[in-house]
Amino acid sequence: MNSKVRNKVLSQQSREIIASVLEFMQNEATYGVTIPIDKVRERVSPATEVSLSSIRRVKKEARNIKEHVAVSLPKPKRTNIKTEVALEGCYGERSSTTI
Repeated sequence: MNSKVRNKVLSQQSREIIASVLEFMQNEATYGVTIPIDKVRERVSPATEVSLSSIRRVKKEARNIKEHVAVSLPKPKRTNIKTEVALEGCYGERSSTTI
């Protein structure tokens, strides 16, 4: 069997997923199939310990890559904008604070 990751170092996350899949398959070998074979996404989720929504997203991205459709990347998170507010004290003095 050919492997695409031959002679490459696997990340810690990849190693964890592989270990999870191995454990899932060993449990199936011992106790039998618990999730029907035709329920692919439902089997992949516990095997990889990845949520169903993430599996759907990865599947969609893979389909788009095969069809040469642009893949939408996650939008950057909005950073908190600090605003300066002028406060007037009870004695008339002004101070500013950053929120």
